[in-house]
Amino acid sequence: MSVKIIAVSHGRFSEGLVDSVQMLAGEQKDLVYYGLFPEETVDDLREKLRAELEATPEDMEVLFLSDVFHGSPFNTVVDDEVANDSFNKRVIKALAPNGVKCNVYSVEKGADILQRPSKEASEKVMVLTKTPNTYAKLVDLGCTFEGVNLGGMGLRGERKPFIKNVACAPDEIESIKHLMDKGVHVYYQLVPEQQVIEAKDYV
Repeated sequence: MSVKIIAVSHGRFSEGLVDSVQMLAGEQKDLVYYGLFPEETVDDLREKLRAELEATPEDMEVLFLSDVFHGSPFNTVVDDEVANDSFNKRVIKALAPNGVKCNVYSVEKGADILQRPSKEASEKVMVLTKTPNTYAKLVDLGCTFEGVNLGGMGLRGERKPFIKNVACAPDEIESIKHLMDKGVHVYYQLVPEQQVIEAKDYV
């Protein structure tokens, strides 16, 4: 059975990786790359990957190679829509780096799981969602968060520019205010080297 390799990274790292491989081994038709850039959102990248997989024969295996998309040893994706979408779940789990466990839950299930005692005292969990509305729901269901880092949220529907490449709809702005009222630190920081931008300065 043939295998398609899809390299995915922040920026042009995956492009350089593929170029280096092809310099050594020649052109590889089933080796492709995709990058996530500051002006794009994760949803944009997800749609590109969806199109790539849909164009891939059903009998071909697919191997994802990625840089460190999420820098914690345990990731939980909480989103009702994603939890019911087998394709999105497949992509998200495939992009998790080696040694990183990733689970996908609905909001209600996620709230239950997140409030259970940790099996290890040193366990760290990163919760990923598509909108601050989900974090607000989780807080109302009893979850606690030290902070919420607003990732790339693209312009669509009622969303308008908010911070950098983050766009928010009116209800998402209200959710951000609600989180801050509950004592949650809400901010934007694309990469660790970037200065933190406080959401409180924009609402």
